[in-house]
This record gives sequence, structure tokens and C-alpha cells, in this order.
Amino acid sequence: MRFTSKTSPFLIVASGILFLGFSLNLELFFAMEPTDEVEDPIFHVQAPFDTPVSQPSVISPTPVQVIPDPTQEQTKTTPHVSNGNGKFIVVPGGDLPAPNFQEHGLNFWSFLEAYVPVESRSNYVFNIGARDGKDHDPTYDLFALHNMDGVEFEGGDHVKDDLYRNVAMFKGDVEVSWGYLSQPIAVATLKKIGAKKDIDVLKMDIGSYDADLLETILAEGYHPKVIMVEMNPDIPPPIVFRQKYATDNFYRKKVFAGNYGASTSAWFELLSENYGYGLVGMEVFDKSYKECPRCEHNMWFVDGSFLKQKGYRVATHEDVTDEFWRCHYTTDLNCIHATKPCPLGSISRFADSAQATTKNEEQKRLASSKFLMECGNIATANNFALEMLDAQMRAACYAPEDPCAFELGIHNQC
Repeated sequence: MRFTSKTSPFLIVASGILFLGFSLNLELFFAMEPTDEVEDPIFHVQAPFDTPVSQPSVISPTPVQVIPDPTQEQTKTTPHVSNGNGKFIVVPGGDLPAPNFQEHGLNFWSFLEAYVPVESRSNYVFNIGARDGKDHDPTYDLFALHNMDGVEFEGGDHVKDDLYRNVAMFKGDVEVSWGYLSQPIAVATLKKIGAKKDIDVLKMDIGSYDADLLETILAEGYHPKVIMVEMNPDIPPPIVFRQKYATDNFYRKKVFAGNYGASTSAWFELLSENYGYGLVGMEVFDKSYKECPRCEHNMWFVDGSFLKQKGYRVATHEDVTDEFWRCHYTTDLNCIHATKPCPLGSISRFADSAQATTKNEEQKRLASSKFLMECGNIATANNFALEMLDAQMRAACYAPEDPCAFELGIHNQC
């Protein structure tokens, strides 16, 4: 299960950790189904969190650390996006600007209205990580106010009654897929209910192997026009981190230590480089959510073909990096979960090498991010990623049976 990219060498870190510690009884929105068996994916109820679950035998490979030789000749690749048919096309920079990331409200309807013509819409939604389907859920208005159809994926017993109660109020045709998802179950569910391939909106927020699950759905030919994904806000560009799919049941215990989801650069590689979606918005703080203003850390993407129709190009990794640090500087530069050490603060050590003479902390960290992307600094960048996250992420895997699979690397310009 190696994640490949033409633009970044990857360090694959997958190891089983025998580490007995306290259990963080955190209920994530989704967790892994203990096996890959597909019985009835529509109503598949997961055992309570404290119920012992038999695990398949998993043998974790020895971690592999690949430090590229910076003296070797590097092949430069041209950014590419998908034409919607699984084939990649070259996207020249041209004179088209990137979208203004602060121009539109951070909600699905705003982005649909701004970029997707009415005649191109299917009025169909995938809500993956629905919780109760209403509270702080950006898909709720699409169902409740715009009567869209779609499917809600959820598996947390604490929100089950509320989810079904809320869905019953919708006028559109909305299915509920109940139970924790594995990739095979997600695909089987979508096929069983006859979900549309041409969909308007997809929300992915499961706090675990988000990138692997979304990659599977896209590879099956489902083509959303607007995507919102949760990012791991503690991991700055150019570090590529994504938790991997594995047949275990321990994802819910890792979040407080920072081992969850995918980093900003990982989402850029998957959605922008591999599937042609362009960033249109980012958030790491929501002042309207008074109980937990830093609980929202999302990236919003629109199909590149619709951006082009409106006179915009797909944002580059440099554009995305600029927006990442702008968002963090306007709120809080401290890490939420990955604090031992915190990559957000530690990256500024490269400011001098990047000739960042400004006293502005945002600019120092931005310059450091871009310094680590340069071809001549590949080894330095990889060592920084290992130092910041390798041991920290493995220590987050409390359960002895957890294969603790994740990938770690650097997005660079080579």
C-alpha cells in the first residue's frame, strides 16, 4: 500500500508498536471495521468501544527510511490535473490566477453558487462522517434547505437516534449507511444503494484514514464537484503525512496524540495533482463554534474544470502553503495535538537558511516551508519530518495489536 507521487519521495513508516498505556476513550466519527467482510453494509452496527474485538493476524513490516541523495540528478515534472475521465492533462501556469481563498463563505452552497453552473448539478451529496447530520455539519443546509438527495455515513452509537431523527425531516431522498467503514464496505454500500457517480458534494471527516478512503471512492469513478476534507492542522507543508488503512479497530485512540487524518500537503498531492481539484478555501478556526473554535480545520476543493470556466487555475502547492500559514497566523501558531514536539513551531529553525530576515513569525515559517521544498534540501526536509513525527506518531498507537500504519514524506519541487 505505497502511496506514490511523481513529485515527492516518500518515507513509508509502518510498524507494530508494543506500547501499553492509558486508553483515550475518544469516539471518532468513524473507525475501522475489524474485518473486510461485506455482509450488509447498509445497517452494520459496530460493537461498543469497550467490547473486545478479535483482530486478524497482522505482521507489520520493518520501517523503511528513504533519504534521497541530493547530489543525484532530479527529474522535474509538470503539474497535472485530471480531465474527469481518469486521464491526466498538463496544466500550464498561463495568466490565470488562483482563486481568492477568502472571497466566498466556507460552506458548500457558496462554492456551488460561485463555481458550478446550475445545469451541471446533480443535487446529490455524500456525507462521510455525518455524526447527527445537523450539528456543525456543512451538508445539513443542502439537505434541509435545498432538498438534495444523498447518503449519510455514520457509526457512532451516541448520535444514532439524532441522525435518524434529523434525516426523517429531509424532503429529499437521503439514505443512511450505518456502521464503521472499511474501504470495501464503502464501495459495496454505494453500489448497493445505486449512488450517483456524478455528485455535487462530498464531505470527508472521519478522523483517521480519510485520504485512503477518499482515494478509493474517487478511483471507483465517483466524481464530486466540491469536496471538503478535514486536514491535520499540526503538520505544516511540505510534510506529507497520511494515516493508512489497516484492518484494526484502534483509530479512535490516536487523535489526542496527533496521529490522524492527512496533512495539507498530502491532500494537495491526492486531490490537486492526482485528481485535478483546486483549493478554494481553508479554515483552522471557527469563531462561531464557541465550544471548540479550533475543532474545525478543513480544506475545500472544486473540480479544476469548473475553476477554468470561471477564469481560475488550480492552486499550486506554493499557493496552498501561503494560505496554510495565513490561516494559522490569524488564529494560533500552537499545535493542537502533535505537541511532542510541535512541528508548527519547530519549522522556524530554518528561517535563517531561508534568508527570512523579517520578525513576522508567519513569514519566517512560510519561508522555512518553502526552503524545505527545494530540491537541494531534500535530505534536510526528510530528516526534519522524521524528527518531528516518526516517533511521535508511533507512540500514539497505544494498543499492542495496532499495526500503526502511516506514511511520511516531503512534497518538493523536483
